[in-house]
Amino acid sequence: MRELFLIAVAWLMLPISTQAASFDCAKASTRIEEMICSNSMISSLDDDLELAYLRALERSDNRSQVSSSLQQWLMDVRNPCPDAKCLLEAYVSQIEILNAISGRKCYWLEPSHKRDGKWQEFEPVCRVLEENLNQFCDQPPMACELRIAPQFKDKIIFPNWEPVNEVTLAMVEEFLMAPYGDSYPKDKAAIWNEERPKMEAAFKENRLVLSKADIDLYNLGRVHTAYRLDYGNCQTRNPQLADRKQWHVPVHHAEVRTEYVPEVQRDIKSKYFVVTNPPLEIFLYDEEVYDVAMHGYKTRTGKTGSSLAINRHERWTNPVSNKVSIHTSNICEFNYQPVSGVEK
Repeated sequence: MRELFLIAVAWLMLPISTQAASFDCAKASTRIEEMICSNSMISSLDDDLELAYLRALERSDNRSQVSSSLQQWLMDVRNPCPDAKCLLEAYVSQIEILNAISGRKCYWLEPSHKRDGKWQEFEPVCRVLEENLNQFCDQPPMACELRIAPQFKDKIIFPNWEPVNEVTLAMVEEFLMAPYGDSYPKDKAAIWNEERPKMEAAFKENRLVLSKADIDLYNLGRVHTAYRLDYGNCQTRNPQLADRKQWHVPVHHAEVRTEYVPEVQRDIKSKYFVVTNPPLEIFLYDEEVYDVAMHGYKTRTGKTGSSLAINRHERWTNPVSNKVSIHTSNICEFNYQPVSGVEK
């Protein structure tokens, strides 16, 4: 906290300018709002406070207490401040307090993006997944698979994958290389040379699994046959999953590739500009297809952790060129933190 405070003091010595706060500075009407908007660092901290507050609401078991505590802080601490130094200290301290709030959740939603100055509401799939994920706080983080509690199996549905018999290395090569086309043979060869050793090792160790199912992978309104290629090494990549004391260590997502069979991939590439990577693990919710991946992260301040991302692939029309492409929308993101002492 002292390091953050010293950085903030340095900011106060910079030229004053108006920056975006958690409210519209053009409508600032009170003494405090004008003080916030007239200083770039405090304005930025006000925005950070709003985000810290939303995150605390998602983590906490008592949302009303978090809300009332912040209101009390506004009245008793922030609003009486006579100058910028007081405001700075108040914001830094309160952000630290909000960041320290915890609860019984092990997965909590990261606040969505802002649009026109307002935080966007979460889609229904995010809230259903949140409730499902927190049924598994006594189990390892979901790096290798998305687990579904019995009460959600009629809402969160996996495709009916069927194993493909007699899988060959040539078949896997065609599947993996189909998205790259034949325009740049040298680049395509380089990509396969990088992938080939992993595929050969997976074949040798008998852990590579290729499955198929008929799905509308990109939510285009038409079902095609798709493959799911599982490299079978997720547990090896994540040894910390076997030790509860190590669940806080950042994870590596399962090495799974889900994509249409090669001939369908090539057909879609001829019709759309595909500006996204193929999905990893997928599920269906309300007849739409989503992909999910858990991964580790490291922030600019050096903090590490894991998060679980939910994405949806869909058609998008460029309003300027009117060209149609397939792109990925990040629907929601869950931060993960193991909870100690959870009993089922």
